[in-house]
Amino acid sequence: MTLPDSAKRVIDKARPAHVVTLYPSGAPQLSLVWVGRDDDQVLYSSGSWLPKVKNLRSNPSVIISIEDDETNHAGLTQHLLLRGTAQVVDDQSLAADFMDVMSQKYLGVPDLPLTDLRAPDSPPQALVRVTVDQVGGVGPWVEGMTTSYGTGGVAPEDGA
Repeated sequence: MTLPDSAKRVIDKARPAHVVTLYPSGAPQLSLVWVGRDDDQVLYSSGSWLPKVKNLRSNPSVIISIEDDETNHAGLTQHLLLRGTAQVVDDQSLAADFMDVMSQKYLGVPDLPLTDLRAPDSPPQALVRVTVDQVGGVGPWVEGMTTSYGTGGVAPEDGA
């Protein structure tokens, strides 16, 4: 799907995102990540051995939540909910390049100071590309959508 410009603006801000993946048992797993965007896809990077990546290898379904720094006309804090399908890209160089861009976005420094992802002994890193299927939350990206509590949700039309 094509993301609304209002949703793209939230993704492009330096706002941390919560990512929900599912363990093989079906239990949810929640992580805080830095996100970027490649046109209509949402990207994040993580260690390949961590649950937020391992879970996607068996079930690529993902939900991303980003709280905005703005409120709507009713005074509610806007938040963007994205439901999508993830693709795990096992490419250390791409993941390192992405994290350098995120370091500039979130920390204001050009190179990730936390660890050198290009070092020979660096732990394996993956880049996750999320193709968004549905947009919800509270904000202009859901104008006209309503639920019982008055905001757009991310429940699929078939109720699954």
